[in-house]
Amino acid sequence: MPQSAFPFSDWPKDLLSEDPRLAYYSQLYGQNLNPLQQNYFQGQYNDIFSQYLGRLGQGLMGAQQQGQSLPDYLAQPQGSFLDFLQEKPFTQRFAQTPPQMRPGSSRSRFAPNVRWLV
Repeated sequence: MPQSAFPFSDWPKDLLSEDPRLAYYSQLYGQNLNPLQQNYFQGQYNDIFSQYLGRLGQGLMGAQQQGQSLPDYLAQPQGSFLDFLQEKPFTQRFAQTPPQMRPGSSRSRFAPNVRWLV
């Protein structure tokens, strides 16, 4: 991994797991993203953290359907937000973003304007 100007990735994993924002920004600035990608993901924390909470909620619902109690479910090791972020790197998330949603791009690159001859 290249040396980063923000060496958050050198911090102990337990510390990064304590604060979701710290985990998020350690991954954001620890990866080799271009400035456009970094700028895009600076404003995506709430959406990505909501996806993580949704996954935890789905796990809880699955455990409930299997007849597991809440204390039993919580006693099982759950993936941290840092683990969730590492499953799908920011470069992969950016590549899966529709072109019209990416900053600095437009649909005209993929569907140019039509010119009519009269």
